[in-house]
Amino acid sequence: MELSNHAHLRYRQRSIPFDIIDFLFRYGDPIEQPGRALGYRLNNDLASSMIHDLKKMIGLIEKARKKIVITNEPGSKVITVINQK
Repeated sequence: MELSNHAHLRYRQRSIPFDIIDFLFRYGDPIEQPGRALGYRLNNDLASSMIHDLKKMIGLIEKARKKIVITNEPGSKVITVINQK
């Protein structure tokens, strides 16, 4: 993503971190703006859905600790699963 000189000036003046700009650009919903421009934002439904999905992912990561899936070849048939000690 490339920022105009104006955008560089404004995101610093408005104390909006570049990570937020990048996140909105990647994941935000597009909304029409004057002058045939597009804005990107997270509406409440999208934000809630993303938070829900991330909480679920965190739960899966915690449960997957110390588990091993055994296969006969990489990406092939699962032979067994075990709890690691």
